[in-house]
Amino acid sequence: MRRTHRQPTIALACILAALSLVGGAFAQDSPPPSSQAPPGWTSERPADLTRYRLTEISFEGDFELAEAELRDGVRSPTSSFFRFRAPDPERLDGDAQRLRYLLRRHGYWDARVSYAMWFHGDERARVVFTIDDGVQRVVGSILPEGNEAFPAKEIREWIQQKEKEPFNLSDTARDRAAIENEYANAGFFEVNVVADIQPSDIETWSTGSRKALATP
Repeated sequence: MRRTHRQPTIALACILAALSLVGGAFAQDSPPPSSQAPPGWTSERPADLTRYRLTEISFEGDFELAEAELRDGVRSPTSSFFRFRAPDPERLDGDAQRLRYLLRRHGYWDARVSYAMWFHGDERARVVFTIDDGVQRVVGSILPEGNEAFPAKEIREWIQQKEKEPFNLSDTARDRAAIENEYANAGFFEVNVVADIQPSDIETWSTGSRKALATP
């Protein structure tokens, strides 16, 4: 005798709230880094960057993260007494992108990151990153809906996202995989979990799966 189970469907709503941590930052462009040149420095890029020693990397602008955490996202090395490091625009572009990813992991999806290089007549160079982290998005609430295969309380236990935590898309992917695994472990196959993310509104999860056939 073959037993079949009706295909279950689960919808999980995750309401996101937007918290503005810097007034008006959402709609404004980032100001140019260090718009006033320090005495003896210029923003005019020399033809040969390899002659210049990168001696300092600093941060300015409106941001909530600790500067030490921002520095961890920067891979460009600075010069010291025992080593010479020239500024590398390609590597600095990568640093700016890593800083954007870092800010996104903390819920700052609208963060803007730019940088400027300054050059001194004694062949020193410094880099200033300007950061405007904008609005932080956090998880407002998580609501399992429409499920019949598992109790809503059990589904909540599979989800690691917590209310009032910064919204991180990687966390959504992790929780989606957890739901798929639990369905698979219970004998369901062809599991398909889709998250429809609507920032500051509703995140809807839809899961379609089919129970494996069992023969005595």
